[in-house]
Order: sequence, then structure tokens, then C-alpha cells
Amino acid sequence: MTRSPRTLLIFPALLVGALTAHGQLYDGSPRAAGPPCDSALVVDFSVVDNGLMSYTFIPDIDTGGHTILNQTWNYLNIVPLSNPNPTFTEQFFATGPTPVCLTIDALDQQSQQCSTTACKVVTIYADSICSTLNADFTITNILDSTVTFSELSTFAGNIGYYSWDFGDATLDAGPITTHTFSGNGPFEICLTVFGAGSLDICSATICKWLYLGPGNVPCSTLLQQGFLSAVVDNTVGVLDTSITTGMNSEVSWDFGDGSAMVGPVAYHTYEFAGIYDVCETITLWGPLTPDTCVSTLCTTVYAAAVGVADVAGGVRTRVWPNPTEGTLWVEGLPPEIKQLELIDVTGRAVCLFPLGPDAVHRLDVSNLRPGLYFLRTNGNASPGALRIVLN
Repeated sequence: MTRSPRTLLIFPALLVGALTAHGQLYDGSPRAAGPPCDSALVVDFSVVDNGLMSYTFIPDIDTGGHTILNQTWNYLNIVPLSNPNPTFTEQFFATGPTPVCLTIDALDQQSQQCSTTACKVVTIYADSICSTLNADFTITNILDSTVTFSELSTFAGNIGYYSWDFGDATLDAGPITTHTFSGNGPFEICLTVFGAGSLDICSATICKWLYLGPGNVPCSTLLQQGFLSAVVDNTVGVLDTSITTGMNSEVSWDFGDGSAMVGPVAYHTYEFAGIYDVCETITLWGPLTPDTCVSTLCTTVYAAAVGVADVAGGVRTRVWPNPTEGTLWVEGLPPEIKQLELIDVTGRAVCLFPLGPDAVHRLDVSNLRPGLYFLRTNGNASPGALRIVLN
């Protein structure tokens, strides 16, 4: 690319909602049943869109001489869920990309337990036809800082509305628009298209970055980093949601126990229960920056023990009933523990319980949604986390 004192660059920005269904396959992730199976066991699955946000998941397994012991589906839709059925249909309640994983526990030809996991990012649509809606646009004219954009979107139905956001607090509508920018940018230009009539439930957005100045932009301007994480027992799943401004990028993960993976979606099983820092590192390079920029973002996850008592961090305590309908009783806490925190699977504190001098403490969790939580101790003692299931 020839550079001049004033360079026009337009790059697509990666949006979470732009991830396509049936994405890249990630397999071989170890699970609690044992180490990864050899490559003779091939795990895959297909996804059928039944319409109205109902999806059927169908396994496709080549045993390769292995004996199948168990299979489990795990998928993230608001909260992590698990389903042991070979083929199942799920009614989703939120649109957008959802990581779905199928884990096969097996015996290899030497009768040793092993495990293989296949994961895909499946996009949930409000209606089947919405998967055919693709937003796109291009520049058709530019004069100084005045730029004309024209839409290039496609849809199996009819498009009813075009909404433009020029990244400078200015909006417009229509298939063709002209806007005058102030300054060099970069400006994030977003086009959102909606279906017509009853298909207005369908929408798609694409963003591209427009830069009108010299090729030297700070890394912080080019990267909006973020990721989602969720824990099922001792397995954590992570999904990159970063916007990388059309630059070349690489995503790597550090799970806090010496394990690492690369790619936008990753799953890892911890050998021991405990509290871990999961860190995402994005390496970014391209024509807008003279040097490679690197950014790291971390979150804390709580991995529960599988098949043994939920004890971590040296805490010896009793919590009952577990699962619970809304009331927890806790006893056996060290006197230096002054409060308890209830953490959800994303690592967010949802309740804080100050503790009095009583030997047995009553915790009211009736206002929480059913799901998996971790009861964390805070104080001078080593912190610990106990797995709690709320029915």
C-alpha cells in the first residue's frame, strides 16, 4: 500500500454478532474422565435450526475402536447448561453466538479412560431466515473529509431499514448516505440493517474503521478487548469478544495453572479445585501501527472439585442443604472469617453475607436465580470456594 501524508484506510471491525454458525472446530480438550483420546476417536456434531430459536444438536462420532462410556453437551446461553442426551433440542432465549461443546468419555484400545471434546460457536437467530441477512457497505465517493457510503447487504427476505452510525455521535438512515468528518479519526462506521414487515426481528450489523490521517495510531485506539467466561464443575470455557479494528490479531489464553491455548474459543479442565486467574492476551499488528501491540485482560474463575467434597483453600466447613431451595446453613468457619461472598459462574459477586459471632450462620439466597454458585470465604485465613447448587 502506498503511503502519503494523508491516507484513507477502511477495515472491517470484528463484531461478536458477526460470528457465523458452525464455526471452527476445537477438539481434544481433556476432561475429568482422563487424558485426551488418540486421534482415532473423531468427535463432531451438526446443528439444525428448527426456527423460533429452537436448535437440535446431533452427534457425529467415529469411535475408531474406542468404547464410548458417556457423552455430555455443554453450552453457554445466559448460564452454563449441561445435557447428557445423545441428540437433544434446546429452546434458546437469547440471540447471538453461543459456544456449544460435546464431550465423549471413552475407553481406548488399552482399556484406559480418555476424553475428547468438540466445540463450535453456534449463532442463535430469532428466525431461521435471519441467518441469510448479511450487512455490508462500501465507499462510493470521497471529497476531502466528505465521504459517501453505499450499502451492499444481502437477505433472503426484504430489507426494510438501514441505520448508520458514523462513530462521531452522528446517525443517519437509508441505503446511501454522505457524511463530513471532523479530524483524522479513526472513526468506527457501523451499518445495521433490519428485515421488512414481520421480518423486522432480523437484524445484522457490520462495522468498519475509517481513517483519514497518517498511518500511526495508538494501540488503545485500535483494540477494544473483552471476553466471556463460564465454569461447569472444573471446566472453564472462554469466548473472545474483542473488537480489533480490522487489524491482524492472535488470541492466546493462560488458565492460571500452567496451561495455555490459542484461538477465539477455548475450553480447559482443571486437575484440582480452586481459584484461578484466566488471562487473555491479544497480539495486534497491521498497517495502522508501526509496532506490534500486546494487551492482556484477566478474570478470576472458581473451579469446583468433581466427585469429591468441595473443599478448597484450607477451609473445613459444612454447608447444607446443597442443593438448596433458598436457605443455606453454614457452620465450622474459622473465627477470623468475617464475611462470605456468593459468586456466580462468571466470577461476579452476587451476595455478601456479614457474619456474626454465632457458630451456625443462616444465609438467605431465595432471591437468586437457580444455577451454580460458589460460596467464597474472606478473612485473614486463606480464601476458599465451596460449590453451591440453587434449585
